[in-house]
Amino acid sequence: MKIDRLALEVKIGGERVRPSLLRVDQYSGVPPHCEMVLSGEYRQAVDVGERVLVSLDSKRIFTGALLVSSTVHGGILHKCGHNLQTSVLNFRKEKAPYIFDALADKAGVDKWKGDVPFVEFPHFHCNGGGWGNLLAFAEGLSDFSDDSFDLYFDSAGVLRLHATEDSGSISVEFNRGENALLITDKTVTAFPRPLGYGDFIKVNSKVRRITGLRYLISPRNSVMEAMF
Repeated sequence: MKIDRLALEVKIGGERVRPSLLRVDQYSGVPPHCEMVLSGEYRQAVDVGERVLVSLDSKRIFTGALLVSSTVHGGILHKCGHNLQTSVLNFRKEKAPYIFDALADKAGVDKWKGDVPFVEFPHFHCNGGGWGNLLAFAEGLSDFSDDSFDLYFDSAGVLRLHATEDSGSISVEFNRGENALLITDKTVTAFPRPLGYGDFIKVNSKVRRITGLRYLISPRNSVMEAMF
């Protein structure tokens, strides 16, 4: 089966482009990343920082910014993601929601939403990359709560922080021999469909929570791998 090219929509700076190859990756604890190769009429210079939107079947699977471009065989490779700023911050006896807002702001995040418990940090010091600072804070929250916490950029590019969910609505059901190409103990490989980090899927009648996604899409052959 081949994915219909019209089902994939990619925009850079508001202009629609048609990649000859597109890859989107998102894993637990790592910001989402997208790489695409543009050739032919779409092989044009694009300014770093331009907004990048990737949708599949009219549903967003990636939002980020153009980070760097380079020439490759057959076209131009664009690497896209979230360029967070380094910051040095020191907090004493501050509430967790205030710290999260300050970290996101200093990192240069455009939009963020945190369901953060109203607990006080006796001391929190950070001196590093924006994502590293945020991740250290999310991990530190577990010391003041019975919960673990998810930190990730959703498909709309919003930074989210909330307690790890152990249940939710099922996005899709995969069954061996029906709509799944390969199923292992930790992954399912199938034809691409719009899913997001933290979504719940059913795999061979068992509910699984997505902790990683990889899309590889081209006009000739396209696959998706969901990890749980």
